[in-house]
Amino acid sequence: MSSCDFPFFWCIVSLSGLTFCVHINMEETSVSQQIQSWLFWPTVIVASGASIVLVLLYKYQNNMLYHPAIPGMPIRPDDNPEGFRHPGERNVPFEDVMIETEDGEKVHSWLMLQPKNSEKVPTLIYFHGNAGNMGFRLENSSKMFRMGINVLAMDYRGYGKSTGTPTELGLNLDADAVLQWVLKHPSLQG
Repeated sequence: MSSCDFPFFWCIVSLSGLTFCVHINMEETSVSQQIQSWLFWPTVIVASGASIVLVLLYKYQNNMLYHPAIPGMPIRPDDNPEGFRHPGERNVPFEDVMIETEDGEKVHSWLMLQPKNSEKVPTLIYFHGNAGNMGFRLENSSKMFRMGINVLAMDYRGYGKSTGTPTELGLNLDADAVLQWVLKHPSLQG
């Protein structure tokens, strides 16, 4: 009888390029030991697979969280369909602004100032949410402007014309830079 015939059983499991061989003598082991030996390698394989999945999720988390471009849609507002390129297309006066962040990135923004007494009305900083550029949110920002407030709409780093790559830390730096810019703007000192 060879080692591959009964009463010997052997199993080969390949994991990450390594080959392991397990020999079980069915006559000399108890049932619980046999069950444990049968469960060992499937457990190792499942745990290894889960570990690989977790490492990949961690490594690519920013790609899963931040979507600067909607598939099939323009990345920059200048390439958007008519009516979504800038506030002027919706008869809203605006300034096209690039705000520099603490780490040297540039955040593209549109400042929509009320024509009369802009320093006496509230200013809303509009963080547009994920996926796509701020041009696709012009309907919202122009409605808020028509309610009688100043609106500063901005694209996060990596979105629209803004430089850089989106990360959690980077978005915090963007928000800080935009807030400081608003607080120092002469037409918003109210």
